Order: sequence, then C-alpha cells, then structure tokens
Amino acid sequence: MREYRLVALPGEGVGPEVVSAALTVLTHLAALHGFAVRVEQGLIGEPAVHQFGAGFPEVTAQLCEGTDGILFGAVSRAGLLELRKRFDLFANLRPVRPSKSLLHRSSIKPEKLDGVDILFVR
Repeated sequence: MREYRLVALPGEGVGPEVVSAALTVLTHLAALHGFAVRVEQGLIGEPAVHQFGAGFPEVTAQLCEGTDGILFGAVSRAGLLELRKRFDLFANLRPVRPSKSLLHRSSIKPEKLDGVDILFVR
C-alpha cells in the first residue's frame, strides 16, 4: 500500500477548521482507494509567531522538506510569502460562487450575481 506523507499547516482563522475537514475527506478517500496518509502538523502564521517568533519558522520549513504535499489553511499576514518562496509555490485558486441567500446584501445588483460560478487562477 502506498503511503503519502503530508504536512498540515492549519494556520489561523478559518484555517484549522478547513484543514480538519480536508483531512477527514482525505482519510475516507485513502480507505476507499487503498492508500495511506501520514500527516504531521506544523505551525505557520500567528501560532508560529507566538511559539517561534517567525511566521514560517525554519522548523516548519524543514518539516515540509521532502513531503508529498503540504495542506495549507489560512494566515492573516505572517508566513505565507516565506512558504511560497521557499517551495516555489505560485498557484492561487479563488472561487466566486455567491450564495443565493446573500445576493441582496451585495453592492452588486442581485440579478447580475445570480448564477455566477467563476474560478480565478492566479
């Protein structure tokens, strides 16, 4: 059975919740498709600043070296640029899919937003 080594970097804000949900899905997919996932946790963003004094500390960078993947959550400011530079990461996916229940709260007319489903790749 193939085993994949991942590093989870939940970060802050919604990051821990999103990473936790992604790991739940990944665990189910691994069981369904016959592979294993070994996940190690790392710190990035404010949690890393509090513990190590840097948004992307060297200990986190070393943990990420040689992994099969990095599961990144969210950060407000510290750490993301360093992560991108260190591992030459450049893609950023930004989906736009407005919720029908919130269309009336937008500064854009609801009829202009209804049905919008776009993915920006930066």
